[in-house]
Parts: sequence; C-alpha cells; structure tokens
Amino acid sequence: MVLLPPSHFTDVEGMFPEDGPNAAMLHATLEGRVPGRVLVDDAQRPSCALVQADYYGFTFPSRPMPPSFLKEGIERLLEDGPVLLVWPSESDVPAASVDPPVAGLTLERVMLRGFDVSSMPLHGVQVPEGCMLSPMDSGLVPRCVWHDQLMRAMGSIDRFLTYGLGVCLLRDDTILSEAYMCFWGSGVAEIGVVTHPDHRRQGFGVLTARHLIELCEERGLDVYTTCYAANEPLRRVAVQVGLTEEVPYLLHVYGAASAEDFETIIASEKSQSPDRA
Repeated sequence: MVLLPPSHFTDVEGMFPEDGPNAAMLHATLEGRVPGRVLVDDAQRPSCALVQADYYGFTFPSRPMPPSFLKEGIERLLEDGPVLLVWPSESDVPAASVDPPVAGLTLERVMLRGFDVSSMPLHGVQVPEGCMLSPMDSGLVPRCVWHDQLMRAMGSIDRFLTYGLGVCLLRDDTILSEAYMCFWGSGVAEIGVVTHPDHRRQGFGVLTARHLIELCEERGLDVYTTCYAANEPLRRVAVQVGLTEEVPYLLHVYGAASAEDFETIIASEKSQSPDRA
C-alpha cells in the first residue's frame, strides 16, 4: 500500500462513479483543486484506491474494493486523523460489493440533486430593493459565516478564489446570505448556502443559492448539495431551488475523538440552515 504522487491522482479516476455522493469533492481532489491524498495497492498499476480529501477526512473507496485493502487503508489514514468513509445507503449496499469495517459512528446523509429550472425560473427570483448580489472576493470571504469551512475545504482564500465560486447577497456593506461552490469535477458541482442569523426566514438563502446554481449551470456543471438527513430546513430549501431528487447515503466515522464531536457538527449545520430563525 502506497501513497500515489499527486501527478498521478487522475490515474485512478476510472475506478470511481462520476455521480455518487460527494462526487464533486472526490473528483476535485483527484484533479488537484482541493488538497487530499490517494492510497493505492500498486503505484505503477493500481487496481484499487482510497481517496481522502482534507475536508474533515471525507474518504472514498474505489470499486472494486478488497476488504483487506479497505481495512488496512483506513488504519493507515487514521495515523493522520479521523476517517469519514462515504458509503452507499443500505438499499444500495450491494453496489459496494464489500462491507466496511465496524465504525465508531454511522451518520445518515442525503444528496439532493436533479435540478429542474421550471421549479424556480431565474426571472422569478428577484433581488430585494436596496440589496445586491456580489461575487465573493478577498474582502468578502473573511467576513463570511462559513469562512472557516472554506479554509478547511480549500486550504486558502487564494485557492478558493482560483477554483471555487461564491455569491453574497448584500445590503449596503452587510452580508445577508452567502452561497458557495468549493468542489467541482467530472461535470458536477457541490454547493452550500447559509443565511446570517439576523436575516433568516426572508427567502435570502433560496435567492442566493438559485443565482449560484445559474452560474454553475453556465459552466456546464450539474449542481447538487448534501446534508445530514436530520437537516429538514436545508432539505426544504433544496426543493425550493429545484434540487428535488434525494439520494440517501451513509458516513462511517472512524477515529473521531467522540460521537459528540459529530453530533455538534450536525447541530451546527441545522442551526446555520438558510431558512431557520
């Protein structure tokens, strides 16, 4: 088992689905836009691989995936931090062809995709009077609610501004809502949206996300978002912006300090959803 040099990450792309859960994060890592690592069985002629993005340790198994390689690979990655193994839901487990090692915690997540422009045409999305939409720049990013998330995902503001995409809804100099696209690859893009606590329940998150979707579509990228299954507010917003198809999946957590750490992440995600008070 060896770490693949970044210059050869794309050698293993064919081992992974193009449109699976968090596929944009996976392919952004393989294509060098976000930091991560790739473990393979053979550097010259790899037949299986584990791809890990730096973002919280999200980890993707190739298909096929020998059980012994999966177990050894997780143990190897745990030397550097937690492993969050992206896995099909129980209804799709046969597609994985192998059972994952027993995890300390398993979380239910959902991927929301299937953008339908007819559900919310862009001409029906009006910017409120006195407000404006602005691309994220080096002055706005540090002031955003999810600045820390962006840095965790991309590694630096410069990398985000080079490879990512973001939109803020502003009133004067106040950021009301923000939408991001950090991960893209293989024709898909993953977006996130959050509205600042003082400006929720006014539709600002829906508006900002819809405009970001338009910018992604113009670049030929199919858009999706993901969240924990318990995040009903974000799931409702996703439907409102036209992401009407839900695909459940699992996140097996290894090496976390405690289950409470991830319960805190889930609670934080719910509290920052765009339509919550």
